Amino acid sequence: MRTAASAGRMAGVRRRLAYVVAWTLATAATVAASWLGIRSVLDAAAPHRTTPFSAAELRGAAPTTPTTTPPFVPSAPPPTVVPTSSLSPHPTPTSTPTPGASASPAPSDGWVAVSNGSGGTAYRRLFRVRGGDVTFWVDEREVRVVEARAALGFAPVHTRFDQRSLMVSFISAGHISRVYATWRDGPYAEVTESVN
Repeated sequence: MRTAASAGRMAGVRRRLAYVVAWTLATAATVAASWLGIRSVLDAAAPHRTTPFSAAELRGAAPTTPTTTPPFVPSAPPPTVVPTSSLSPHPTPTSTPTPGASASPAPSDGWVAVSNGSGGTAYRRLFRVRGGDVTFWVDEREVRVVEARAALGFAPVHTRFDQRSLMVSFISAGHISRVYATWRDGPYAEVTESVN
């Protein structure tokens, strides 16, 4: 009699234990499915995780002492754009137009008036950026690069958008210097320094 009663109790205990195990597995599956759903929403909301800078990158991004070129200021994309009216990469003496050129006054932001070769006025300017030096020649019909010299570790890339707008980029593993020149009722340029 006792063995039959204890066998019945054991069967009841096993049944209860099976219910507890089934409930535990169902709860774990529900929690896992919920976490996967929440994680996909979080990944969709913030797809780009920021990565910390290494010590070498931070040293390279630190501002330097003032020299003839503007100091590098680190920035995050999108890069900052500085109009040439507020930028003076180096002092450039203004000159008067050559004989036969129109008497248009040179802009006061570093552009030098030169003859365009057909009786009009063009403008020339040297830009010194972290990635190198570039000289532009601009008139109302055309923008040209007179000379581009990359600094050590940088490679120059020319991008022509149309006949009146051109960009020179100096690219290295950790930095990009860009100079964009165009004609906007006069010579116009933008200088962009950004961390790669």
